[in-house]
Amino acid sequence: MILYHFNFGYPLLQEGTELIASVRAVTPRDPRAKEGIDRYLEIERPQPGFAEQAYYLDLAADAAGNTRIGLAQRKVGFGVYLKFNKKQLPRLIQWKQMGEGYYVMGLEPANCLPEGRAAERERGDLQFIAPGESREFHLEIGVLDEYEGEIDRFKDEIKQV
Repeated sequence: MILYHFNFGYPLLQEGTELIASVRAVTPRDPRAKEGIDRYLEIERPQPGFAEQAYYLDLAADAAGNTRIGLAQRKVGFGVYLKFNKKQLPRLIQWKQMGEGYYVMGLEPANCLPEGRAAERERGDLQFIAPGESREFHLEIGVLDEYEGEIDRFKDEIKQV
């Protein structure tokens, strides 16, 4: 099981930040996340007493299995993106904590869900690496420069998938 956890906060994360992705399906992790399912793509302002929400996103991919997701804040002139291959990392978990003092969003490419080995085994998704076997996971992290037009180009690339 492998899960890459990236936390993004202020100034990138603030009201009006765009979550850029081609989402084919979204599944709330639990009843708390289900309450906010209509706003899973929205970045809200910090709220007192906000309880975390997590969503499992199924992202569209190109013919080779490559997909990407990004966050962009035009007021500060930049964004970030993650690019990975769904054949290696088929899951993407979005973790939202829009609370005052705990204002952060996690994006997590993974080959599992964050529910533990027993749940993965029960679903038939638990992966093993045999003795002597090796695996490679490729993940690209990048910055989008608003002033170079990279945010709009990234959005156009997402639409093409």
